[in-house]
Amino acid sequence: MRRSAAVAVLAAGVLSSCSGRPPLHVDQKAGVVEVNVETLGEYPTTIRRLRLSEPSDRAVLWELVASEGAPQIHRIRLHVGPNDASFSDADGGKYSVVIPSSAPSFVLKADTTYMVEVWGTREDRGPSSATFRTAK
Repeated sequence: MRRSAAVAVLAAGVLSSCSGRPPLHVDQKAGVVEVNVETLGEYPTTIRRLRLSEPSDRAVLWELVASEGAPQIHRIRLHVGPNDASFSDADGGKYSVVIPSSAPSFVLKADTTYMVEVWGTREDRGPSSATFRTAK
């Protein structure tokens, strides 16, 4: 039984990586929003582009694009209030901040719904996306 469960988990991971769309899971703990993109729960994933927006008015708060190499990440932590717009916690590459173009940070509001989208190695496959609501 354990072997078949392990095979099923492995197969799911392989199939998701073949789809060109990265894994995406959002958790909230103690006021911190964790955007997790780990493959098979522990390996970093190549993310070419990341966008955070408010679905209510489609306003983009934060957008990163790969500018050097093939950056791989495990997770991104956000919180209500100001968040640093730059992101330097990537292996194998770097990101450039597209939005906000001239501000060092962006702000998440309390009790607000946001959408995060991440693109993997194949942008033609579209992004993985998830919504979350910040704490009051």
